[in-house]
Amino acid sequence: MTVDKPVGFRPPDQPEPVEPPVPVTTEPGEERPPHPFAPGSMGRSLLLRVLLIVTVATTAVAAISLLVTQQLLLTSLDERVRSLAISQAQGPPLNPMQDRSEQIFRGQPLGTILIAPDRSGTMVVGLLGANGTQSETDQAELTEAAKEMQALPADGQARSVRLSYGDYRVVGIPRPSGGEVIVGQPMEGINSTIVNLMLIGMAVCVVAIVAAAISVRASMSRALQPLSRLAGTAKQVSRQELATGEVDLSARVPATDADPSTDVGQVGYAFNHMLDNVAGALAARHASETKLRQFVADASHELRNPLAAIRGYAELLQRDSADFNAPTQHAIRRISSESARMSSLVEDMLLLARLDSDPTLDLQPVDASEIVINAISDAQVAGPDHNWRVSLPDEPVQVLADRFRLHQVVANLLANARTHTPPGTSVVAGVSTEGDQAVISVTDDGPGFPQALQSTAFERFARGDSSRARTNSAGNEGTGLGLSIVAAVMAAHRGYASIDSEPGHTTVKLYLDLSRD
Repeated sequence: MTVDKPVGFRPPDQPEPVEPPVPVTTEPGEERPPHPFAPGSMGRSLLLRVLLIVTVATTAVAAISLLVTQQLLLTSLDERVRSLAISQAQGPPLNPMQDRSEQIFRGQPLGTILIAPDRSGTMVVGLLGANGTQSETDQAELTEAAKEMQALPADGQARSVRLSYGDYRVVGIPRPSGGEVIVGQPMEGINSTIVNLMLIGMAVCVVAIVAAAISVRASMSRALQPLSRLAGTAKQVSRQELATGEVDLSARVPATDADPSTDVGQVGYAFNHMLDNVAGALAARHASETKLRQFVADASHELRNPLAAIRGYAELLQRDSADFNAPTQHAIRRISSESARMSSLVEDMLLLARLDSDPTLDLQPVDASEIVINAISDAQVAGPDHNWRVSLPDEPVQVLADRFRLHQVVANLLANARTHTPPGTSVVAGVSTEGDQAVISVTDDGPGFPQALQSTAFERFARGDSSRARTNSAGNEGTGLGLSIVAAVMAAHRGYASIDSEPGHTTVKLYLDLSRD
């Protein structure tokens, strides 16, 4: 598993961060807000819900209107049919010698059917034709229709029945003298009216939905614009590197969107207040870090001379150590070794403080293979009990780097491999390319770096467990700043480092931009 340093390094799959262009918005530096009706947005969700409510409401109103209208028309038709049936039931029997259109069909709609007895008691069936007189329709068809109508109860209740002529509303009334009168009138007019009303209702629903969509979208767009601008500001802030260094949190929600007297304005006001608090905390942190770095740099600088004096006096005592007893000789050796370790620690801390305060380097095209060859030559002299090898490409690999600092980093990695692995360990230093980057790697087959500590390997004073703990050539443990110096130098090069370790295989890689020259 490869663990990259997340703080101060650019991940391998991401380009170097570039300042985004200033968007065209109402305020300088404000990010263009996202579309308020984008898929998954609150605006689209609210719009769809409102349209659903409008659709259900208009459909319900149209349906209720149709039902009420249909019922009113049916009631009117029932009254007309019942009135005709009652008048015929209470009147004299039909005169067979007189035109039925004059007796019963005057003022009635076309298609009216009447079944009533004449003076002889014979049931007479009549149908009002298109010319307003007794229709000479097919007698068999009319007889069949009469049978269907006579099958209904003659109780004065209006009923719907489908005849060969269409849908009819039929009422049967018993005559006081015997027999019955049955009247039926077509429902074609009602059905036609209902269909027309249905089409009109559908058109009205569509118009209402479209009008609602336009008006709601316009009003919601205005209402959601402050939230969209707030989201844009939040995204702009989220792209800031907040982990270290001085952070510019000048982005704010416009004052027009931070009016605490409105619901949306309260969100903007709270967001600006939160940014003020965060900016204050980050500024305080940066000031504290600056003071701490300055203190470390000053302390390290001031400690150099006293430590040099201590080392000098210790070396002077060691020259005449034969005159001292064994415990005193041991104490002198410990003073010398610990002062050397302290001097190394001070130098490392001073270097880190300088890189933190001013990471500017003397960058120029450098052959990475040459750096590796020189560093491993020095490592062979310092650690003859290890097997040192190189893996280099045939062509030079030019990187843009500070020659001295890059050599220091590679030498540091080789020194780590030497001091934290047992004698006989094979160490391979290599150079390769990946895309537009050069990769310098140091691999050993030692005990490996603990997986639980790989994520903090590049932090300052980080140490592995006892499997890799080993004293250096002076008999002292390391300072714990080796890999952190590697990290700081690589960050100053706009590069990064990674570690991949398991028992029997540890690889540290340095990623640098290739030189364009």
